Amino acid sequence: MFAAAGDMAFACSYALDTLKSSPPENKVMKKALLIRARRRWPKSKFINREIPIRLEKVKFNMNMFRLSWRTAYGVLASFLAIALTFFSDMLGLLGALGYWPLIVYIPMEMHIVQNKIAKASGAIHGLYKGLKAYKAFQIKE
Repeated sequence: MFAAAGDMAFACSYALDTLKSSPPENKVMKKALLIRARRRWPKSKFINREIPIRLEKVKFNMNMFRLSWRTAYGVLASFLAIALTFFSDMLGLLGALGYWPLIVYIPMEMHIVQNKIAKASGAIHGLYKGLKAYKAFQIKE
């Protein structure tokens, strides 16, 4: 099966050579993004201004909108790549959060109602009483 897939991939490279190549995708997407943003915010200097940068013999223009967009995309892609390693753990956490009302909350409420336990009783009430009687830095003799 893998040999057949490899043969198809190898043959595909020859088939692609016979087709007329279109402009590179990164250049097309760059133009499309800038055209759309410039139409939506025509007076924005953040989107429309090209900042010329010269590093010794190399000259190029930098657009702050494009730079921030690429940075945000890189951060998001990095976060997703890191999160995918813990995908099963995240699914377990989401499942626990989803089933918490059925597993913990509802049975506790049913127990409280069936046994007619008062609202001010229990561990929280005991903790409150203990904190009320506690005096800091007092030594018992």
